Amino acid sequence: MNKLLRFFSYHQPRRIRVIENTLRSRRTVATLFWARQYGILEWLGADRTLNRQEYDQLINQLVADKLLAIDDQSQAILTEEGAKVLKTKKKLSTSHRFTTGTG
Repeated sequence: MNKLLRFFSYHQPRRIRVIENTLRSRRTVATLFWARQYGILEWLGADRTLNRQEYDQLINQLVADKLLAIDDQSQAILTEEGAKVLKTKKKLSTSHRFTTGTG
């Protein structure tokens, strides 16, 4: 699954360039504001080597796979299928965690 899916929402359209700029650590007032609004500020600088071409290819693949829809203002929202895939992935990641006991 595409590594970017987690940054989008089924309920809230998100600006694709804000997500790109957050991952690349482009610290403009707008990027920081919207990253905070989207709850992704902790991902600031998570992929500083990401380039525009690679990012756009990943976004286009999500759209082609019908997991993401983009409107005419470059805002993206998870499709119903995208939300299902993301929910399944979250369930899998939490079910594979283990805890350590103290005896």
